[in-house]
Amino acid sequence: MLYFLFTSIYALISLIFVKIQSNSNSNHFDKELGLYIYFSLSIFIIFFLGLRGNEDEYTRIFLFVPDIKNLFATGEFASITYHNLIIQRGPIIIFFMSLLQTVGISSQAFLFFTVFTSLIINTIFFRIFSKYFFIAFLLYLVHGLIFKEWIGIKAGLISALLLPVIYFLSNKKNTIAFIITIISSLIHYLAIIKIILFFLDRKFSRNIILSVLFLSILIELLDVPYLVFSIFNNINYLPDYIFYYINSEAYGYDAGLFRAKTIQQIITLVLLLYLVHDNYLFQKDKYYNLLINSYVISTLALILFSFTAVLSNRINGLFIIVEPILITYFIYVFSNKRIVSTILVIFALFVSYLNYIHLDRISPYKFLIDKKDYLEHERIMDEIERDQLKI
Repeated sequence: MLYFLFTSIYALISLIFVKIQSNSNSNHFDKELGLYIYFSLSIFIIFFLGLRGNEDEYTRIFLFVPDIKNLFATGEFASITYHNLIIQRGPIIIFFMSLLQTVGISSQAFLFFTVFTSLIINTIFFRIFSKYFFIAFLLYLVHGLIFKEWIGIKAGLISALLLPVIYFLSNKKNTIAFIITIISSLIHYLAIIKIILFFLDRKFSRNIILSVLFLSILIELLDVPYLVFSIFNNINYLPDYIFYYINSEAYGYDAGLFRAKTIQQIITLVLLLYLVHDNYLFQKDKYYNLLINSYVISTLALILFSFTAVLSNRINGLFIIVEPILITYFIYVFSNKRIVSTILVIFALFVSYLNYIHLDRISPYKFLIDKKDYLEHERIMDEIERDQLKI
């Protein structure tokens, strides 16, 4: 209820700010006040999530990571165990954890830093890419935030880093965009896929995008992606960690071509193509092409890799950060912006109710990480493992 209550308050503030924006008599001070409130709420969310003790996936890993000296040890255990850890969790993530261990700082600092970085990036670039940034952030708050900064903080970080890549590519600063892409790939290897955006800063016609969308559905229905991966799998051409994820029951299950998220994105994409894509307001918008093309990639990932949930969700997760921004573009194309804004806010509150109350996706809030909880968990797991060996 706490999370739903906060999103409801945020929704109310969003509507008030849209009213201020729509009012031709509103002065500069009102809009500046709205910006101040927007950034203040983001800072509050950063501290709220960064200082939490629940839904923390990385303390258990943090406790296992050694200091800098031992991280690069040459012993057999270190060379195998820590090497695999670096590959699977990302060099930057493990190195940063090791650095914190070296100076004696707890895992809370790691959690706070990653949450701070991803949310401050989102806050800034939502403001840059959309006039209705309050509603864009609200849409992210009620859904995307759950699977990023709440449950998958690393996923949230590499997803957020897509936005500066789009910004710098659109402003023809390719070198900076490339550096950010490399940094992302050192956090998570799949982020190297962002390199495709360097070739997509152009506008594709509605018919081309719809044709690609239809073709991708047909290819998936014919099981072509599954057959291709099966061939690579059978000849042991996949890296070990990818092989593990794809063949794991927990990660590699068939997500289904026509699951709710895929259908929602297809519908949203089609509506964007017919209502926004050719609108004169976006003909000369330098950011629109990369934003919509990123959304196309995220939708294609859900379709083409639906046979294995881990690839489908993770590739989609790299690009899905643009969705709340693009959804606010529907407000631009209608004359009565207050009605469209109200509809989006009501929809956001409905999604918030589903996620935070009905489905109860997030556990009750706990202030600060308690290392004892993880040490006790490890002790219990060790006892279970020893008992199993006795049988």
